[in-house]
Amino acid sequence: RLEQALLNYASNAIKFSVLNAGESPPPSVLSVSVLGAVAGSGSVNISVNGLDFVNGTQVLWNGSPRATSFVNSTLLNATLTAEDMSNPGTSAVTVQNPGVLAIAQAEAIQPPSNPVAFQVVGPELNPLPSIAAISPISATQLYEGARLDVRVSGYGFVLGVQAQFNGEDRPTQFVDANTVTMTLSAADMVVPGPANVIVKNPAQGGGDSNVAAFTVVGADLNQIFLIYMPILNK
Repeated sequence: RLEQALLNYASNAIKFSVLNAGESPPPSVLSVSVLGAVAGSGSVNISVNGLDFVNGTQVLWNGSPRATSFVNSTLLNATLTAEDMSNPGTSAVTVQNPGVLAIAQAEAIQPPSNPVAFQVVGPELNPLPSIAAISPISATQLYEGARLDVRVSGYGFVLGVQAQFNGEDRPTQFVDANTVTMTLSAADMVVPGPANVIVKNPAQGGGDSNVAAFTVVGADLNQIFLIYMPILNK
């Protein structure tokens, strides 16, 4: 009965892999620079950010390897073919390290990483946008009436794209398919700390991009006093 009781209270199981010397750990993907494209748009170059990449790590498209360049243990560059972009649908981007694992006295091929979805849409639809970088990535709290323009660089932006700051629409200027500008006000910068930036392409198709991190830095009151003292003296 005691044995049965212990079995009844056993937790869920988690696989633990023991590696032989020279074997590499399973990789993981944190983000992919491009998340979508329009069918028929041709080959697409992507950057994959993650963990535990090694020389020889391959980017996979629906399980099939694609031309991959190893940059370092957290970055890979790869090219998705024009054929990959030929038909609408959702595909999986994964990565796989070379070599084998020793599991229960047997050899097994290195498992692929977690998948990231890549969406190919028809020519009549808007693609899913993705953010590669924002500039600046942080700013000090603004004084009343001030504005801050944030440059958002990425892929798949279309006319009508909307930038959001912590889930709220902000004035957005479409520059081209790779650049938009978002304007923040002093009200956006009241509370110091992390904030989220995304862009949304309009329907039909479209959708939300990945999240880019922005940090609001608390103002230095002494610095503000020094800035305004000359004004007060006048």
